Amino acid sequence: MAVWMIRAGKAGEHERLFLSSNKAFLTFGQETETWEGVSWEGIRERIEQEDWITKKGQIGNFAGQVNTFVNRIKTGDTIVLPSKMAPTIHFGTVTSEYQFDKSHEIPHCLGVDWNNQDIPRDRFDQDLLYSLGAFITVCQISRNNAVERIAEMKANNWFVPKSVGKIVTATETHYEGEVVDVETYTRDEISKHLIRKYKGHGMERLIGEILTARGYEVYHSPKGADQGVDLLAASGEFGFGGQKILVQVKTQDDPVGIEVVDRLVGTMRNYNAEHAILVSWNGIRNKVEAEKKSKFFEVRFWDRNDIIEELLKHYDKLSDQLRAEIPLKRIWTLTEQD
Repeated sequence: MAVWMIRAGKAGEHERLFLSSNKAFLTFGQETETWEGVSWEGIRERIEQEDWITKKGQIGNFAGQVNTFVNRIKTGDTIVLPSKMAPTIHFGTVTSEYQFDKSHEIPHCLGVDWNNQDIPRDRFDQDLLYSLGAFITVCQISRNNAVERIAEMKANNWFVPKSVGKIVTATETHYEGEVVDVETYTRDEISKHLIRKYKGHGMERLIGEILTARGYEVYHSPKGADQGVDLLAASGEFGFGGQKILVQVKTQDDPVGIEVVDRLVGTMRNYNAEHAILVSWNGIRNKVEAEKKSKFFEVRFWDRNDIIEELLKHYDKLSDQLRAEIPLKRIWTLTEQD
């Protein structure tokens, strides 16, 4: 069995299509002919003629990815799909090899049983996350005994067995010829620091500080039974006369389900709050995504990516104590070049 990463578009725009159709798609280029039976050399020759190739140096890269998708991925292999919608990773098993199916918007596909969805990124050692951080769309994941370690995690309910856990930094791991998403890697490191330090009641304090930095008056419920209310936030002078927001904070190991959202809306109305923020460190389950539209005017959903975004945006306004606990330094770097 081999393990392959396939991305659902540069911004994850095809992720729902992958999961809902039980397939994985080759998302770059829009070739209108099948690749079935075409060798690596034939793939390269055809790609040389494609007008979406902007640089000659890209030909070998894209030909290699197409060849992997068409000729190397086999039934029974594992597909890894890092989510762009939530701080999670989806895993599936290949059920059918390359197909050319014009009934789909993207015709080049594999059959995949997405049998392990919404696995929180925080459960993975940093070197495995680094392997999943390449910008490349289709690639094999094999370094650092990745196949064996992913199998061990699956057998351990997607937690790292204590006997194999290991954190490797970017400076210790090298990937020749790959461009790595440094921003995602860096946020993973910040994420691990935050959840180690603030899991549980401490996360409520962090969210409270962020809301205060945004200009809200914040009430923090004491430890113990909070009846579904962790924070109350209000705008306006002294918190009177402005927006009334109820906040619930979850740092559990799994994404939350629809029952949590329904209870939050009921609690919000009991407190006469106008809006609510559901802060779930590991996000919401993929099947809850449809609820975002119906709850748009009432509820906002924050996952760890949103928390980190808010932290970075308002870092200079946080208390001296919190900044001492989360020592960050702004670094400028060149962005990925096409």
